[in-house]
Amino acid sequence: MNTIDLIFGAEHSTLPEKYAGHRTLIDWGRQFIESEVLPDLQRKNVIYLQAEQKSTCFFWIHRDAPQPVKESLKLLAYTGIVSEHATGIRATRSEVGTRYAVNLGCLLALEATPTATAFPIAKNLTPKRMGEYGAITAPITPC
Repeated sequence: MNTIDLIFGAEHSTLPEKYAGHRTLIDWGRQFIESEVLPDLQRKNVIYLQAEQKSTCFFWIHRDAPQPVKESLKLLAYTGIVSEHATGIRATRSEVGTRYAVNLGCLLALEATPTATAFPIAKNLTPKRMGEYGAITAPITPC
């Protein structure tokens, strides 16, 4: 069972059937979060917490990301997988984009012992640390 199904159950899994015209966007967004964003955030949090630094559940999408990517993220926000945190945010190299927060349940579901890591991650969250996508750092391949 994948991370999003684990947290949201069948509700999110049936979206492609309910909204057949948006299947590609839904599937791409889910794949992007599960294979790119969540593993990246988990790796960063392991390093940050070992160094007693702030943790993250945030990622940033460049404002010039393809429109299908933006639509996919809107669908993920609608279902509660992510939430739009702030727009017009400057990231690395002064690029502008939108910052999103991943549902903490999705992030913590990746942990081997979430009861041991949940509190330190949640307590130390900062929006200043975020994965960056769609700029020079990690280009996005649209759906």
